[in-house]
Parts: sequence; C-alpha cells; structure tokens
Amino acid sequence: DKKRGDTTFYIQFGLQGVKRFFMISYLTGLIILSISLMVSYPIPGMLFLFIGLITFFVLNQFIRQLQGVETEYQKVMNIKFIASLSFVLFLLAANAIRYEWIEATYLVNFF
Repeated sequence: DKKRGDTTFYIQFGLQGVKRFFMISYLTGLIILSISLMVSYPIPGMLFLFIGLITFFVLNQFIRQLQGVETEYQKVMNIKFIASLSFVLFLLAANAIRYEWIEATYLVNFF
C-alpha cells in the first residue's frame, strides 16, 4: 500500500492500531446488537452474544498472530471474509427472530 501511495488504516495507525480497532469495534457492535435483540427476545439475544463472543475469541487468535508482513495478505483476507460472513449471518438470524421470519409460535415455545 505504501509503495503505491495508498493511505490505509494500517499505514496510518500501524499493526497495533488495527488490532485495537478490531477489538473495540467488534465487541462494541456485538454488545449493541445483542442488547437490541435482548429487548424483544432475551434468550436469543443472550445466545447471539455468547456465539458472537466465541467468534470474537476465534478471530482474535488469528489476529494476535499477525506480524504485519506482506506474506500475510491472504491470511488477512481470509480473516476479513470470516468476520464479514459472521456478521452477515448474525444479522440474518437476528432479523429472522426480530421480524418473525421464523414463526412466532416457534419462538414463544422455545424462548
């Protein structure tokens, strides 16, 4: 990026800044979304929080190992893909519950 003259988050804030941003933004977003879901459906909201925390710790293990070298590019893209896919799946599931794409009777009986 630097050779091409691009100003990226990494160039601006360094590897530690990227790691810190990941931790803060992921956990903040997870908490906000989980609490929003808990307002209507407490048990599914807690379940999503729990699953989100597991996902966070798995992703964090990969991110902690990064050294910021060019050869890690594919690994970084894979982590980014997994994190984005996890977020999309979370949103789909949360909306399925919130907007009752899953039948309300199912939710009432099991949650």
